[in-house]
Amino acid sequence: MSGSVQAILGRVEPGSITKAVSGRALLLGGAALALIGVTAAVGETLVHRNTLSLAPNVSMLTGYGGNMALVVGKTQALLIDDQTEFNAGYNLLRIESQTFGKQVFIVNTHWHWDHSGGNPLLQSAGMVVIAQDNVRKRLTGETPETPHGEPSSILPEAGWPTITFSKSMDLHLDGETARIIAVPGAHTDGDVLVDIVNANVLVMGDLFLNGAYPNIDREDGGTLTGYIAAQKQALALAGPDTRIVPGHGKLGSKADLEAELAMIEGSAAAVKACIDAGDTLEQTLAAHPLASWTAKYADPAGGEPEDEFVSTLYKELTKDDAGHDQLVADRAPQTEQAGSAASAMVRPSPVRPSNSQSRPARLSPAATSSLTVSSANRAPTKPVSGPTTPTAAQVSSFSGASFTRQR
Repeated sequence: MSGSVQAILGRVEPGSITKAVSGRALLLGGAALALIGVTAAVGETLVHRNTLSLAPNVSMLTGYGGNMALVVGKTQALLIDDQTEFNAGYNLLRIESQTFGKQVFIVNTHWHWDHSGGNPLLQSAGMVVIAQDNVRKRLTGETPETPHGEPSSILPEAGWPTITFSKSMDLHLDGETARIIAVPGAHTDGDVLVDIVNANVLVMGDLFLNGAYPNIDREDGGTLTGYIAAQKQALALAGPDTRIVPGHGKLGSKADLEAELAMIEGSAAAVKACIDAGDTLEQTLAAHPLASWTAKYADPAGGEPEDEFVSTLYKELTKDDAGHDQLVADRAPQTEQAGSAASAMVRPSPVRPSNSQSRPARLSPAATSSLTVSSANRAPTKPVSGPTTPTAAQVSSFSGASFTRQR
């Protein structure tokens, strides 16, 4: 099987990454383009592939996993989220077709498998992953977890974020500025908003699921109060014409986000009314307190079913407030840091996917061993005459995690 076919299937022969990235013709030839619609090796068809232009230099990319956003400049590019390990080869082809010869940075909006699973392959191909400190800690196993009783699994070192930060940072790309703003204790303990300033695009990861009940990952630092605060912070950044890229679902607007926030606050009030009436969790579930929202928001394509969201709200609203406050304080970022080190043992298991997008079985170690590529052998994505790591002019940190600007 040719290297281009292997790349599309996400199962790359040893050495083919270097050939594909340095030669490009292997990936971008007519045979590769003809195979874009091929069924993945794991038995899942790469459905709902689409590219939506949001601005002359910005697009939203959909597919198996979370939504992605791509910002392309003259010499540099930024990819926000990279979906899963199972379609990473296809996405490598997809991104390289638009960024050939450019340095590509990747921002993980959080650590879940459907947003960071492409890290090993794409970073092995010379792209540079940026994430909030807590994301690296989870992807290396420094913060071990086994959410939902699932066994832990290892993410190859090639997929660990290279650049990390605590509160926020600016990334400057050929005249465009991407503000990366940490919002801890929301969906997880390491979420970020990415504000693409000049293009008037806001990328929210799973802090916004357009048309679906949210997933508040309580086992991994997510909280109801933090999730609401993150959406309010996003609304302060957005204007009436801002295009908002959700973690799942169709492209959104400020009005869509306002409606989603109203639903979450209204749902919490409805569940609290049941709690105040003395209802148990089982009684609350039986009462269907979210019935007025379910027709619009019980979208299985990325969000939570009604009963699971009710359960999350019930557990959040009945927990000890002091314990909640301490949890957020313990997991909030403390100091600015770039390229933070992390001891690597075991990657925590990805959060349970939605019922309509079940995670396929992981590829065998033999099939994925080629994804672990040391940085010393990593092939650049652009000619050696250009930078392959961020410069001080490209990356700058600034204090504070809250911004308001006029659109």
